[in-house]
Amino acid sequence: MASKAAQKALLDTVGSRLGIAPQEREKWYKVSTQTFIDSGGLPLLQRYERSISAVLKSIYNDFEWDPLKFLRASKSHWTSLENQKQFIDDLGMKLGVESGDMEGWYKISSRMILDNGGTAIMRRYNYSISKLLSTVYPEYTWDPLRFSQAPRNYWASLENQRAFLEDLAKKIGLKENDMSGWYKVTNKVVFDNGGHGLLDQYDGNLPRLLQAVYPDYSFDSWKFSRRIGKVTKDPKALNDFLTQVESRLGIKNPSEWYRISPDQFAQMGLERFFQSWRRGLFESLKERYPNEKWSEETFLKRSQKKKTNSNTEKTGS
Repeated sequence: MASKAAQKALLDTVGSRLGIAPQEREKWYKVSTQTFIDSGGLPLLQRYERSISAVLKSIYNDFEWDPLKFLRASKSHWTSLENQKQFIDDLGMKLGVESGDMEGWYKISSRMILDNGGTAIMRRYNYSISKLLSTVYPEYTWDPLRFSQAPRNYWASLENQRAFLEDLAKKIGLKENDMSGWYKVTNKVVFDNGGHGLLDQYDGNLPRLLQAVYPDYSFDSWKFSRRIGKVTKDPKALNDFLTQVESRLGIKNPSEWYRISPDQFAQMGLERFFQSWRRGLFESLKERYPNEKWSEETFLKRSQKKKTNSNTEKTGS
């Protein structure tokens, strides 16, 4: 089997058994590894790292073979960095990524690689395009966030989360170390700058994301754009909200809620919210402190009275 003539003779025999005429080269693309072996082609596969495409390219070198058309390359085939690079180069040409145009790869999705015979090679890199390309083209500095999908588990890293937020802050003009600037940032801003997967880590909750990344700063969840309406509908968010308010207003026991005035809520930027949700607040406090003897009439009356008194003081001064 050492001579090329002997190899060609055996390959011709395999082709004959499979009903592939010499001029029907295209039919070889549909031959599986097992079918090739069953037809007597094992000695050839053993010589060419169990790769049908390598066998055909070497023996039938008068034909321009497309490695992307074969059903499946052998596992050992993908251990070779040269084979990986050849596949990516060929795929780039097929998908319209010109040679040397590294930027063009940012438009290529994992699905496009998988659909073009790249399942095995993608599996080697945990289905991460950025890891694959960083290995094949190490001379280029790749930005994993510019791909249509971040690498698997990329956002599980708190370091990666912080790096993204710091870059985003610079991009949208937030002053360094000015945490209050984040209150004006919406989920859409994060989405539009490649952070969709990051927000998914926190179920779309931007305040929770920021609190996790910047634990030394205490964020007020209700100050975020469009956040206050969600607070009353989400039990966990509501509980966090009430805890923050109690801490800010110095409330140490449930009965102290009776002394809180609308002006105190106003100082927190919550006056409108308090006035539209006073009765809802009372019901939430009853659920939060079920053992407390609550008086709805007293609660609502006192909160309204304190607002009236404070207004009188302002007009009389």
